[in-house]
Amino acid sequence: MSYQFSFLIALICAVIGYCLGNLQSAVIVSKLQYRQDIRHFGSHNAGTTNMLRVYGTSPGTLTFLGDVLKMVISVLIGRALMGTLGGYIAGAFTVVGHCFPVFADFKGGKGAASLLAFTWMVFPLAGLCVTVTAVVAFLLWKRVSLCSLLGGLVFVIFVLIFKRTDPALVVFAILLYSLMCYRHKDNIRRLIRGEEPKLVIKGVKM
Repeated sequence: MSYQFSFLIALICAVIGYCLGNLQSAVIVSKLQYRQDIRHFGSHNAGTTNMLRVYGTSPGTLTFLGDVLKMVISVLIGRALMGTLGGYIAGAFTVVGHCFPVFADFKGGKGAASLLAFTWMVFPLAGLCVTVTAVVAFLLWKRVSLCSLLGGLVFVIFVLIFKRTDPALVVFAILLYSLMCYRHKDNIRRLIRGEEPKLVIKGVKM
């Protein structure tokens, strides 16, 4: 697959994606709705799962939608500036900005919601399979980290099978999944030891 490429525009896509990633939906929602910073509570993570545990369904849903929206906007801007490759670059750096936000002391989320949105934007069939995998895994085990890790793995496998002629997407899929695994390293250790807790949503009996 051929791409239109300009180093300067690629850099602009990366910067835009990273800046959008810095918009921490969890922090914004927790501060606006509760006058608190979610990073001071629960797992101290600025993500959907911690919002669900600490504040409940509505704040958690708003956080998830916010993280999805910034990815959608980022990819669309990247595509407008530099086609398919621009979308990949902007989307990938949105995940990086979400995980390591310079404007939030580099204390961000783990990238699961952003990566899910990325899969839907760049490869909808994989996005559907990732979503189904995550839902089934959650129904079976109730452990969000496992859902995220399995879903990300499905994305990489689908890209390697069906998009192997798109080297940029292959590289970004592997790198982003590696980043998500790194961000979940403590969860992985707990999963191996059988100590990873199930999701308990505040105010919801499961």
